[in-house]
Amino acid sequence: PVDDSIQIIKTIASGLGFAHKLGFTHGDIKPANILFDSNNICRLSGFGMTNTETKPALSQSGQSPGQSFGWQDYMKADPATDRTQDTQSDMYSLGVTLYQMLTGQLLSPDRTHSNITQYEIQQAIKQLNAPTSCVDELSLLIFKMLDSNTSNRFQSCMALIDALEHFHPECQLSTSSQ
Repeated sequence: PVDDSIQIIKTIASGLGFAHKLGFTHGDIKPANILFDSNNICRLSGFGMTNTETKPALSQSGQSPGQSFGWQDYMKADPATDRTQDTQSDMYSLGVTLYQMLTGQLLSPDRTHSNITQYEIQQAIKQLNAPTSCVDELSLLIFKMLDSNTSNRFQSCMALIDALEHFHPECQLSTSSQ
């Protein structure tokens, strides 16, 4: 359901925001790195690929510091021209993860992420059978996380959490067909 997905993203964003404040970039956010404990509390794993502001990590494939790593489907828009990992690449990956949680599919697997449009996101979100106002609000939120212009994205995890906490209550609905 939408409300569960939003709660998971808020929880992950909270932990990620803490890591960002300490100077860490995750670099490999994807559903496989979101784990649940015995109390069904989600945790972000996969920090083995983490960069710090002062000491970039090598990826498991042995790539040099500053090069991209992580799973290609969740990497920020246009990695061919911008291959660094930063807090905005984490925001992008979190947006792809939310999109996949809601729609059950990855973003446009047949083309690059840099040219995804808000309309395409709206069309996928409409599959949730949500009221139009909810589709619009949710697709705008996801589009803001995925915008290829990083200055248009949420500038911090706290800004994302604030937007999610103000997400319209009527939009908290199930993805099941009626």
